[in-house]
Parts: sequence; structure tokens; C-alpha cells
Amino acid sequence: MVEPANARVADLEPIDQPRPACNSAGDSTRVVAFISAAIIFAGVWNSLAPLNSQPMPSDPALPTTGFVVDVNHADPVELTLIPKIGDAMAQRIVAQRSILGGFASPEDLAKTKGIGANRVSQVAAFIRLDKRER
Repeated sequence: MVEPANARVADLEPIDQPRPACNSAGDSTRVVAFISAAIIFAGVWNSLAPLNSQPMPSDPALPTTGFVVDVNHADPVELTLIPKIGDAMAQRIVAQRSILGGFASPEDLAKTKGIGANRVSQVAAFIRLDKRER
């Protein structure tokens, strides 16, 4: 039945047969496919985590950098990326590194004025000591 263009909702005749809520065969297949895809995606997403990543420090007061800094080759600007290391401290680290010829262990950082054992333990997860020449 074709309705006139100026027909109102009240003028339309009701449909005798109720409309199905969904096409059960087609819609259930789509739902199963969607849920399966979501489960597979979640599994793949979880497997993409780095396998050899270093754990970040658990101290919530320390911001995380997401990378480590090679203290034996970094310039003062790069050293300031390490939490708890400011501009002046970075300059002192570079000066101490020149005197020592490089740091052999994180504890060698404690030989720098203003860095004690506590600060060394706070920054240990953020530093790397590469002895190779560049």
C-alpha cells in the first residue's frame, strides 16, 4: 500500500504482522563473530607487551621515563631526563665522569657531590653504564 506524501502517522493503518526484533540466524552469527574477534584481539594485544622490558620503579613519587639513560655518554640535557637529576646535578655528573674516566657502577655516582646512596638507589632503574668508547 502506497501512502500519500501528506499522510500523518495517525492516518496510517497498523501492520497486521509484528516485525521481528532481529533476524535470529544472521544477527546471532554476527554477534558470535564480533565476540570472537574481540577475544582474539585481546589475546594478540596482550602478547605484544615487550618480553625483555625492564621493570619500572615502584615508587609512585618517581616519574617514569620509559627509557634508560647511558650515564657514561649522556650530555647534561639527557641526564636531566633522569628523575631527581636537575641541571646543576647533571653538570656535576659530567664533571665527575671526566675525572673518573667513566662510571663503572651505579655506586660510582655517589662520588659526585650531592649524590648519596639514597639518590643512587632512586635513579638506578633509569640509568645504564656503557663502558664502550663512542
